[in-house]
Amino acid sequence: MKCQIFKLFEIFFIIAALLSIACTRNSEIKNSFPESFTLTIKNNLNLARQDALVQIDLEKIKEKDEKFNPQAMVVLSGRKELASQYVIGEKESIAFLVDMKPNKEKTIRIRYAKSGRKTNNYAKRTHAILSQKVGGSWDKKNHIYSGGHFMDTIRTIVPAVHTDHSTYYRFEGPGWESDKVGYRLYLDHRNAIDVFGKKTTDMVLDSIGWINFEHYHEMDHWGMDILKVGDSFGLGAVGIWTEDKAYKVEKVSQIMCTIMEDGPIYSKIAIDYNKWMVNNEKYNLCSEFSIQAGSRLSKHAVNISEHRDPLCISLIRHDNTEFIKSKNKGEWQYIATFGPQDIAGKKLGMFVFYCTDVVNEIRSMDLDYFLIMKPEIHSAHWFFGAVWQEEKNGIKTLKGFRDYLDETQQKLNNPLVVEFTD
Repeated sequence: MKCQIFKLFEIFFIIAALLSIACTRNSEIKNSFPESFTLTIKNNLNLARQDALVQIDLEKIKEKDEKFNPQAMVVLSGRKELASQYVIGEKESIAFLVDMKPNKEKTIRIRYAKSGRKTNNYAKRTHAILSQKVGGSWDKKNHIYSGGHFMDTIRTIVPAVHTDHSTYYRFEGPGWESDKVGYRLYLDHRNAIDVFGKKTTDMVLDSIGWINFEHYHEMDHWGMDILKVGDSFGLGAVGIWTEDKAYKVEKVSQIMCTIMEDGPIYSKIAIDYNKWMVNNEKYNLCSEFSIQAGSRLSKHAVNISEHRDPLCISLIRHDNTEFIKSKNKGEWQYIATFGPQDIAGKKLGMFVFYCTDVVNEIRSMDLDYFLIMKPEIHSAHWFFGAVWQEEKNGIKTLKGFRDYLDETQQKLNNPLVVEFTD
């Protein structure tokens, strides 16, 4: 009996201590961020949403509250602090993650200080990285960079001598990841997109490719490079469709790659291609790749100068896989493949979500499926991603993959509704 009473007192004191800590933190937040405004977030789907990304242009916020300072803010749902981020780019915005129940709404309060800068240390759930060698030298005859060591950088202009397997860039180009999956782009004439399958929710790109240039092709505790790209375009890459075939972003006068964002919940990479040559025509192209926490999807946004022939989007094609097309109605549709198509023959699903207003037709070629855009499209975006059976709580069956695709499609076609309430 005495033990039970003691246990009850122990539980009581623990609860009281936790409440005291919460009240103290709430008081600290109000003192540090005295100004505020509120939003209403509505989920009109009969589906729960976990780690839904809400991103609001700074310009819209300033229209409602011109004093708002994105460099000193917190986002609150009741007393709960939500992971948030100030996104700096061509268009500044704020982003935060929210969980939503089916057919429900939430009131979100954004608190801020009018001046200064205050850093919030949220768990790192996305990462974008670019590493190139320094301290060595080029063997121009063999296109190999010898000696030196890798150093992280936020920007690079690709040397003219650089080609595939030059060992100049760690894992051959930029990489970006969430707590679900990782991707990389070959920053050379291949311009293909590859996949890192992850068995952990930790950020792993910092630890890959430092010593053995290609050790990531073997299974490690974190996972591995799981896609055999070969001569294909890979997953979700862009090209131009002309003369009844796709042309890669291959012959380019200059390529510049920049890490635009490397935040806790959102990361982005931009690649500028100057004077991309296709059949004596020259184009300027910008590709932006972004990823959010809790998601397998990577957004690929492109903008191209005046062009005659249509752009196209790739989905790598392998034998012994099931090709899947979406059946439900909506602006966002998908194509996908599923089967034993990773390097080791394990189950891997890959997909591209595209907007029907942009795509004209789907073509099947030897190495890739292509979504061919309408010729008049200059700017567009799509989402690509991969599902691996070895990932944490991985999808292992075709039915599970189809269910995941259909649920994701519903979410894309029914975005959260965000309204200012004061």
